[in-house]
Amino acid sequence: MRTWSVAVLMLVVAGCGAREPGLAPRSPVEDVVTISSADGTVAGEMRLTREDYVARNSVDATPAEVLEVLPAAFASVGLPVPEIDAQNRLAVVQPHVVSRRLGGVRMSSYFDCGRGPAGLYADSYRIHLSIATQVEPLGEGGSTLLTRVEAIGQNTGGTSGNARCSSLGQLESRIVAAVREAVG
Repeated sequence: MRTWSVAVLMLVVAGCGAREPGLAPRSPVEDVVTISSADGTVAGEMRLTREDYVARNSVDATPAEVLEVLPAAFASVGLPVPEIDAQNRLAVVQPHVVSRRLGGVRMSSYFDCGRGPAGLYADSYRIHLSIATQVEPLGEGGSTLLTRVEAIGQNTGGTSGNARCSSLGQLESRIVAAVREAVG
């Protein structure tokens, strides 16, 4: 009988460790899964690589104006009020657990967690979210919003297993649209 040992497994939602000060796109992350037999000899190795998506959008408002409206923008899409770090111009929601819908929108509109015989997993899994938006100054009176959404889908149907979900970019787009509307 083979046993699975995981050499490195990077299914960590942002915020489980220390917060990073910026949201610049990260380098690809490599997960390595080592398959070993019962006696400990290595039978094989699998390498998985992924890149985190960071949405970058500009807004015609100062960073202070954007930070002021971010809580309302998060709320408008169904998220809780974020923690605001004014010094680093960062708004963070972590962890937030959602099932089926967020602000009236199906989770599969926001995330790809895979699919099975019953349909899209994002609509049936419990989704653990971590959202961070950093505001950077852009020229005279403008801002750049960097938003990263990380999601892990938890199967609640009796079988074990979690799935890392990929953002489709729609939640990030709705947040920036709400900011733009608020600063008008």
